[in-house]
Amino acid sequence: MPIKSIPGSQIQSAYVDPSRKYAGRNLKNLEDVGALTGLKQAVAERIDGIIANQPKDGVLDVFEMERQETPPFLDTLFNTRARPEQRAFRSIWPLLEIPDVARAPKTRLPHLLVKATTVSAPGLDAAKAFALSQLSPGVRLAAERVQLVINADANPATISLQDVEQAIASPRRFTPQDVAQFHELRRELASLYAPARNSASVEVPAPGTQRIALPSSGQVRFDVKVTTSYEEVRRRDHQGNTFTRSFKGTRSSQLEVQVPPGHQAILFNADEGKELPGVLSGGKHELALAAGNYRVELWTGGRRVESSEVYVPKLVNEEVELAPQVGFTFIAGGQPLVRNCRTLKEEPVVRPGYPTEKHYEATYTLDTAADPSAIPDPFPPVLPSLPAGRYQLDVPKQGRCELEVFREGVVTFKAPRWAEPQRLFDEDGSGRFVYDKRAALSAGFYQQASVAVAFDATTSTLTVSEAVRFGPNGYHFEERLQATVTAGQRVG
Repeated sequence: MPIKSIPGSQIQSAYVDPSRKYAGRNLKNLEDVGALTGLKQAVAERIDGIIANQPKDGVLDVFEMERQETPPFLDTLFNTRARPEQRAFRSIWPLLEIPDVARAPKTRLPHLLVKATTVSAPGLDAAKAFALSQLSPGVRLAAERVQLVINADANPATISLQDVEQAIASPRRFTPQDVAQFHELRRELASLYAPARNSASVEVPAPGTQRIALPSSGQVRFDVKVTTSYEEVRRRDHQGNTFTRSFKGTRSSQLEVQVPPGHQAILFNADEGKELPGVLSGGKHELALAAGNYRVELWTGGRRVESSEVYVPKLVNEEVELAPQVGFTFIAGGQPLVRNCRTLKEEPVVRPGYPTEKHYEATYTLDTAADPSAIPDPFPPVLPSLPAGRYQLDVPKQGRCELEVFREGVVTFKAPRWAEPQRLFDEDGSGRFVYDKRAALSAGFYQQASVAVAFDATTSTLTVSEAVRFGPNGYHFEERLQATVTAGQRVG
């Protein structure tokens, strides 16, 4: 929708150009750019203020000018050499001209898109051969016995996981003691594999500020300054048993307008056909404009030197919750971001009869590089001591379950009847990773995941408990497994 203008051919005036268009103008704007001065200004304000045009609104429109030109109104203006008001009246019409300009192309601002991805560890390469000399004396004899009859690479000095698994799968020619040794051998071989190259990552826009130039044919420059940041706040109370965190990504945008030095700019909302009050002087301005098309007039020395249009997009101001991705590697432009600790508050808590304790609050940002001025991390993450990989354990009444430790320290657990692995979170910063849905337990949910899981990253102890019903709405958790997960239980 263009600015609301009237073709000159439809205006009853001897002083308009029939080939051009005209629209009402804000008098204060024209005065501020120096286009309305002296007698011309006085005449324009008089026309806006006569009783027939009440209430006075500071806008001189085409209808008011057209009426002023009729004899009963024109005759109220002086036409003398000393006060040539009628000549000044005629010179106002060119200020109401609205030139045709091309519509500017539209620009869309990018949103804060977050894409989380986990790549699970593949199965161990069972054909990978290990030298017998790498094995402990306790299982080396068992390995040599396997090599007597099963040797995939025909090298008696090496053994592979597939050799051992084939011996376990076909045990008739071996003694029970042999098979028990083969299981020990299998666990030792699994522990020799390098950490898995699994990953838990999040692709995000790079933090920082970028400027997006909006297309315009004029000299007035329109830029949108887009600022992206990622901030995590960790708090521990004075008793040391309450740990909370918040982790959010934010993106804000600000419209910046640069007017050439020595010039002024007047803006119109072209979609609504309205001239905006106020003149922009030469230099940079931060504006809050609704999305849409805008006409831009550039003035200098009281002359309009150009007219152009620009499309202002809807400014992006959004916040994304990132708490589910705590511990993931954040990647921007193919490069991992670095976590910098920015602030640390320590608040002493004094209680009569007790030692003075402290409340801590630390703020972190994700940045493209490590900041030498950053504060040493007061709450470093407790990473699992187990190598990255997938581990299998048999849990009574649950079946064969999988625990996966990712390179970043992220931990997941999957029971056989679950559709997807569930994330275990270190809720208190102690290295105890927990998945517990007891609060959400219901008749329908009970069939899906009535299991509480805890994994101690320091001791590699896994505890699995299962809900047991004792009434229509009651239940309690019974421990099904507490065991130390070892590198020998790796399967991926």
